[in-house]
Amino acid sequence: MLLQGIFKPCVLCSEIDISSELFCESCFIQLAKHLSVKSRKIKHDGDHRYLMDWSENRLALSRLVRFQKGEAKKKSLYEALFSTVSQEELKDFFNEASLVPCPSKKKGAKDHAYQLAEYLSAKHKRPLVQALTIDRNFGGKQSLQVREKRFERSFQSTVELKGKIIFIDDVVTTGASFAAAVKALKKTQQIQCFSLFYRKLREDGYR
Repeated sequence: MLLQGIFKPCVLCSEIDISSELFCESCFIQLAKHLSVKSRKIKHDGDHRYLMDWSENRLALSRLVRFQKGEAKKKSLYEALFSTVSQEELKDFFNEASLVPCPSKKKGAKDHAYQLAEYLSAKHKRPLVQALTIDRNFGGKQSLQVREKRFERSFQSTVELKGKIIFIDDVVTTGASFAAAVKALKKTQQIQCFSLFYRKLREDGYR
């Protein structure tokens, strides 16, 4: 009990660990095996880059997502995750781009998407622009297929952007947020997407 008051447990296995701020050595080695800059095509022929596929390790991803949504030490988590991937590849991807975070449902809130964009903006010296707002009446429990259709009508643009844009979110599932951003920003070209995780939609339309 005394140790738990001094050292935080590993984010993934909950074992007390004194060698790292977030992960025990064993968990970090296993996690690093799945981390890389992956690419896939998304709606409107956009290029989606992400670090980890949910199907590769569902339990680990669930715990990481819960941690980054609820903890203050997001920067430490981002630095740990990005330390394992190609920095040159990311540098080329973010080159000359404006970073636009997925808007929060809470007015004025700087949630996980914003904080990820803020970290990437500082790391790659790219401008962060809060160019999108979201209809506050949007929400409620619904299948992701219904959510996707409603999402495309829920984003509004607050500023006109020129040049390359990268839409930032923490988890991408259907691509509905990206499609809504494309529509609101009136960009069918020069807009791409980056997330930490990709989670494929289940056949029943739910996560």
